[in-house]
Amino acid sequence: MLVMIDLKLSRLLFLCFLSSGSYVVSAGCNTNIAETTPTSRFVFSTTDEVVIDKSTGLMWKRCIEGYSGESCEVDDGFKAVTYEQALTNVETLNKTGFAGFKDWRMPNIKELRSIVEESCSGLALNEEVFPYLSKDSVEQKFREIMSNTPRSYRESGAVWIWGIDFDDGSVVPFSLESSNQASDSISGAVRLVRNYAN
Repeated sequence: MLVMIDLKLSRLLFLCFLSSGSYVVSAGCNTNIAETTPTSRFVFSTTDEVVIDKSTGLMWKRCIEGYSGESCEVDDGFKAVTYEQALTNVETLNKTGFAGFKDWRMPNIKELRSIVEESCSGLALNEEVFPYLSKDSVEQKFREIMSNTPRSYRESGAVWIWGIDFDDGSVVPFSLESSNQASDSISGAVRLVRNYAN
C-alpha cells in the first residue's frame, strides 16, 4: 500500500507500508511540483567554483565550507563549526579571497531559504548547482547550514540564530550560547554568499 502525504512547503515523502506493518521513508524529488531552483536560474563561473543566481542577484560558493572540487568531492577538512568559528573562517578567507572576491559572508535566512529546492526532500537542493556528497554518507551536520540571522528566544542567557536543514528545507534554530542545549545544536555547516554587481 502506498500512501502520499503532502508536507509543509509542498515537499513529498513516500511511505511504503511493508507486509510486516513497518514504514520505510524514501526521499526524492516530485516531478509533479515545479522546480523552485531550476538550473537555468543560475549562471556558472568559468571555473565552476561559484554560481550567480539571476533571480536574487547573489553569488554563491557551490560547495559548503570545508569542501572543494568541481563536484565538491574534495574534503578540505570539513568539520561542523560554531557561529563564532564560522565568522573567523570567513574573515580569514576574505584576506586572501576566493574566485577573485574578498567580500564573502554568511547568508541571512531569507537568502539561504532562496536556494531550497521545494520539489525535493532527503536533500532539498538542486545538486547540479550545489553538488553534495553521496546522500547515503552525508552526516546531518553537513545538511544543517547556519545563517547570520538572529532568533529571539526566551531562555535566559541563550543566543540563537536561524539556519536551514537541507534534508527537508525546514528553518531550524542553532543555539550559540546555552548551557541547557546539546552541543550538536551549537554547530553546523556554512555556505558562503556575496552580493553580485554586474
